[in-house]
Amino acid sequence: MEILISRYFAASERRTLCESLLEKYASPAHEKSVAKGIPMEYVDDIQILFPGKFRYRYRGPSTAGYYRPQSYCHKIVATNFALYVRY
Repeated sequence: MEILISRYFAASERRTLCESLLEKYASPAHEKSVAKGIPMEYVDDIQILFPGKFRYRYRGPSTAGYYRPQSYCHKIVATNFALYVRY
């Protein structure tokens, strides 16, 4: 069951929770991404709290019946996502 943090917490608590997610899944300093491997259940919360701040790249394995280029994944079948700074 997908739980949206934004439904259950005040705005300041939501921001704190999302910032802690960004710290937990932070990318190494030598990579371009800000965070990676964030579970898809948090994508809506981060999009609501940080509108226009990041580019979202969806990640996940190819499955039976869904073959894709290595660097491309539909949001519907993604298992996690990465964040990149929007310039």
